[in-house]
Amino acid sequence: MAPFYHDSRISCRLTPPVPQLKNTDGEDLLTTRIRFDVTGLAAVEKAFDSANELEREEGKTAWSWIGPNSQGKPTVLGRIVMQGESLELECDSFRRGDRGRAMIEKLAAGMARHRSTTHENVATQIRDELREGRGSEPEYLPRDVQEALALDYTARYYRNWLGEPVPALDGRTPREAAGDAALEADRSDPRARGYVPSRA
Repeated sequence: MAPFYHDSRISCRLTPPVPQLKNTDGEDLLTTRIRFDVTGLAAVEKAFDSANELEREEGKTAWSWIGPNSQGKPTVLGRIVMQGESLELECDSFRRGDRGRAMIEKLAAGMARHRSTTHENVATQIRDELREGRGSEPEYLPRDVQEALALDYTARYYRNWLGEPVPALDGRTPREAAGDAALEADRSDPRARGYVPSRA
């Protein structure tokens, strides 16, 4: 079982398990950022302010996009931020990104031109952060150094284990027991292990 536990321990460090993440619509979490080039800034602000589904953040050129989720409950579907002649919509799924882009192109028709769309897998981001130890206590050694030390320690432990006495082997080491002919004979005899065949 030792190799199994070793592999399990190392795999949890190198590839930390992350649960399947979904939003309130049951869609896989995927950070989606859609950028636009904007002209007629005042007209765009006015259009956004008059939209029922957008709520302006106080003192900012930013709006929360609010609407019902698949259960009919109001939720924040995305956030729009305008800086200079650039506009960015951020959502948490591919589908919401598509819906948000269509909404902006309708509200700011002729004034917002799509520039780029990017996606970032949230599960991958969390796994990378867990692997690098971000969000935990400060690390005094780089992550790759820690992993090298852990692998070296584990390898030395399993090498030394062969030379350590084991009570189940009558105080002998695994290396000594492997060369004991009498013990090998006991191992090959099922009756030495308490097994008695049934007489059917």
